Amino acid sequence: MGKPIIAYSIEAALASNLFDEVMVSTDDEEIAALSKQYGAQVPFMRSAQASDDHATTLDVVKEVIARYKAQERSFENICVIYPTAPFVTVEKLIEGAQKLTAYDAVIPVTDFSFPVWRAFQLNEGQLS
Repeated sequence: MGKPIIAYSIEAALASNLFDEVMVSTDDEEIAALSKQYGAQVPFMRSAQASDDHATTLDVVKEVIARYKAQERSFENICVIYPTAPFVTVEKLIEGAQKLTAYDAVIPVTDFSFPVWRAFQLNEGQLS
């Protein structure tokens, strides 16, 4: 469609007007440059430890929080939008933000029929 897949996530986040800052965590200079081109901030580069094949989303979020804390910055809420989510919409982001008034966290999930290494299970109404 004529632009990098990460652009869709950045553009939706910016258009939602929900965020004080739209930032991209990456260890790749090309992705950092593209992210900036589409309006995101890249205030620091991701560490090798948070970029390897064993790093989880939580590892990345913890690193981002720590790096901002070192800059004496903090945020009330954090939203993770994957760069491979071209169908995220402003409406879905707003819907998720509205749900934060009733819940501590909001995460979109969907059923799938094949095994994956990192998946959620629903156990007695709770995600694990």
